[in-house]
Amino acid sequence: MIESFLVGGSGELVALVGALAQAARPMFRPEEELGVRVMGHLALAGRRGASQRETARALDVAEATVSRLCDQLEVDGLIRREAHPNDRRVKMLHLAPAGAEHLQLCAHRTCAGLDLALSDFTPGERVLLARLLDRLKAAPRGRRACEGCRVGGC
Repeated sequence: MIESFLVGGSGELVALVGALAQAARPMFRPEEELGVRVMGHLALAGRRGASQRETARALDVAEATVSRLCDQLEVDGLIRREAHPNDRRVKMLHLAPAGAEHLQLCAHRTCAGLDLALSDFTPGERVLLARLLDRLKAAPRGRRACEGCRVGGC
């Protein structure tokens, strides 16, 4: 597959990255995945927390989607909402202790999925993949590439 990427262009890269992403989340239902991403964002935000707007922008999803999801995460005790210290109109999201535990469990499940997906890789291949993914992560990114992506047409 990597060889075909080298001659196949960016379409092959999209397929390759998609396959890797799929391997990393073999046990998550689609509706769980966004919740895990929200909790991960809040974990990175630390004690400061993050507003719903910041979270939506960081995850590139609609604010209404984050709002509905956070309603359920709050009911489940995984996050908590607090008033912004300087702007009462803004609610800050914080990861609750149960959310941190759940995120840790998800991390273990993700690592297990990746270990299984990469079980045929040699140690050298794993190192090479990690280096390439680090380079990809560090590469400059723009927002969406085309109007078709914006409306789900690609």
